[in-house]
Amino acid sequence: SRCYLGSAVLLAVRLYDVRFQGPSAIMPHTQITEVLQAVQSPCQATRQAAETALQTLETDNFVAFMCFMVQELADESKPVQTRQLAGLILKNAFSSRSGLVAE
Repeated sequence: SRCYLGSAVLLAVRLYDVRFQGPSAIMPHTQITEVLQAVQSPCQATRQAAETALQTLETDNFVAFMCFMVQELADESKPVQTRQLAGLILKNAFSSRSGLVAE
């Protein structure tokens, strides 16, 4: 199968740009679903581009990042795999930050 990196890079750029604005100002909610699907891609280049985009958003605009994950998890019309991944990402984000608050 052929790896289509162009789409993942475009999504990564759009997701990266959200750090400057609120989550709905730059990216429709449907695009986060595409990024979460790309994170699960068997193609290494596609997966890495999507992972980098998510990590950048989490670092640069944590509030927007969390909003995206909550919206994805709550939307029952989204694919089960992306909802589960959003839930796991939320759990990990809260777990990693809870140690910072306790200190």
